[in-house]
Amino acid sequence: AQHNAGAPVAGFVTALHTDGLWTIVVALGTLLERKRVIKDFMSRSDEDRDWIINMLAGTRLWLRLEEAFPPFDRCYRQTEYDWSEIETFGARDAIAEMIDDAIGQRLIGFLEKVPEPADGIYRRLSYQDYVREWEESRLVFFVDRGMAVQAYRFSDSVWANLPSVFLLGLIAFIPVMIFVGFLWGLSILAIAVSARKLLTTKAVSWVRKDALASRRRYRWFSAHSVIWAKKG
Repeated sequence: AQHNAGAPVAGFVTALHTDGLWTIVVALGTLLERKRVIKDFMSRSDEDRDWIINMLAGTRLWLRLEEAFPPFDRCYRQTEYDWSEIETFGARDAIAEMIDDAIGQRLIGFLEKVPEPADGIYRRLSYQDYVREWEESRLVFFVDRGMAVQAYRFSDSVWANLPSVFLLGLIAFIPVMIFVGFLWGLSILAIAVSARKLLTTKAVSWVRKDALASRRRYRWFSAHSVIWAKKG
């Protein structure tokens, strides 16, 4: 069970790296258990695992571990990571030294940070950073309009079905257009185009609201490149 922690570790990784990772996972997992964020570390769920990884937010290790599990495991480009920085935690039994409540902050201070993006665009932030930056008006975030529409179509909103309704109506009125004339056909087409624009506007607004309201949804949007952000 111990070396399950090494499952996401790919490439040239030694036992020290795997043991170091396990030490970090145990320290953070037991801390979250003490704080009652997770119920039982030893029988942790996928959601518990995500909470543990999230404790390392802002570090390269956090990025790399997220990319080992859904929804980020489908990312086409994985973060380069030097596992040697955690060797020290595998070189000795360090768990006994990592049982205080400040261990999370100490680890973040020790581990290499996520580099500042050259273009200023953050393709991934932790949920807590994303919400905090947004609430403090220090974040400009962007939505891929096409991807937003695709995501919105999976929602139950009646607005998501409007373009289909108008398209069917457009097809049904083709014979009418022939007899009634060009202007009638043009008006129906204009309604269909307007409905499409309205759907896109609704979809972008929905994505923004949904991403702020749910950690799970934010991670899904981020993993599928629906949203990205720039700190202002």
